[in-house]
Order: sequence, then structure tokens, then C-alpha cells
Amino acid sequence: ALHCVTKEGEAVNQVACAHLPKPVSSTQPCNIQDCLPSWVSTVWSKCSTSCGRGFRQRQVSCQQVAADGAVRILLPTACEREPQPSEREECQSDTCTEWVVSPWEQCSSRCLGPALTVQQRPVVCQHLNGSAIPESHCDERDRPVSVRNCSSELCDVQWRGGAW
Repeated sequence: ALHCVTKEGEAVNQVACAHLPKPVSSTQPCNIQDCLPSWVSTVWSKCSTSCGRGFRQRQVSCQQVAADGAVRILLPTACEREPQPSEREECQSDTCTEWVVSPWEQCSSRCLGPALTVQQRPVVCQHLNGSAIPESHCDERDRPVSVRNCSSELCDVQWRGGAW
């Protein structure tokens, strides 16, 4: 609520302020005290296994936000008024897939430069029961390399002009 006050902060009748324009919004002090300490958790890690039962972890700490916005890490005893969240829990992952690589093939006969060509190897996404499945079921970030440079004597050739 808006009040009419003197320079000393004493409330007076609102008629005394009638000649003044009212402020668009009145400000109210907030965060004038430190917040109560509370538990803060990080996000859970990935499950420790990609197939079956495993566990996942996170960090939990007792923190307090001060009136000035600074965050303080406190001893766990400061947060005892509320139960501490768990730092570890069981998880179940049904991904059950893996990347399977075959041996590298021979260097290709297509030369990229002097003595340079490429070789390939098949990389397939496979269920742990051995059946091949679409690559979208495996994590692309973990996919092994399927093409690499190699050197070949077949490519170590050049043109040379001879006598006419």
C-alpha cells in the first residue's frame, strides 16, 4: 500500500500528498534477511550400466543464499530440519545395445594423394543378444570410427615425362 509520509518517515493524512504525482509502482524491500539453509542437488549422472540394474549418483550439499545473493556452502548439520536427499540410487537401463566393429579392410585402391588412401571397417549397432538393430538405438557419440587414412604403395606413383 502507498502511504503519505514526512521526510522523517512519519505517516500523515494522504491529503497532504494530493498535489504530488503518485509513483507508478511502490518498491518494497525484499531479501533483507538471509534465506534459510536448504539442500541443493546436482542432476543425476547417467546410469552406471547401459543394460540392466545399476546406480546413478549426484552431489547434495547444504547451502544458504545470503540477503546480498551470495551462496554459502554450509555443514550438513545446518540443514537438519529437512531430510537430506539421497546421493545415490538404483536405476534400470534397457538400452542393452553396443557398437560392434569388424576388422579393418585393406587399403582402398582409390588414391587420395601420394601414398595416401583410405580403409574402412563395418560398424554396426547390435543388441546384447547379438541381433543387429538400427543405428538410432545406439549412442552416436560413442560410435567407433569406420574410415581412416592409410598408406599404400599403389598410390606412391607419379607421372614423369620421357623422351619423344
